[in-house]
Amino acid sequence: MRAVEGRASRQQATALAAENLDLACYAVDPGDMQTGMQQAAFPGEDISDRRLPSAVVPALLELITSRPPSGRYRADDVAVAVDRGAVDRGAVDRGAGVVVTA
Repeated sequence: MRAVEGRASRQQATALAAENLDLACYAVDPGDMQTGMQQAAFPGEDISDRRLPSAVVPALLELITSRPPSGRYRADDVAVAVDRGAVDRGAVDRGAGVVVTA
């Protein structure tokens, strides 16, 4: 189900970007994080090795403030680009969230 939801989110972002050229629309894969949803996906497993959601926020803020072209991005790729001073495009093959900025 998560894969279907991720695919639907990416398609929604793509359609929204195509229909609203004045908006920047991003489908973002934040990666594995220490969340209740992650724990529910892996019951009984120790997920303490995964990063906290707050660790992804700088990459999301960079994506929003730098306003690259609409598209699919991986938070890890954006974080690496922040270190280099530029935002790179990243292919996303699994679950995504949508961030829309005006």
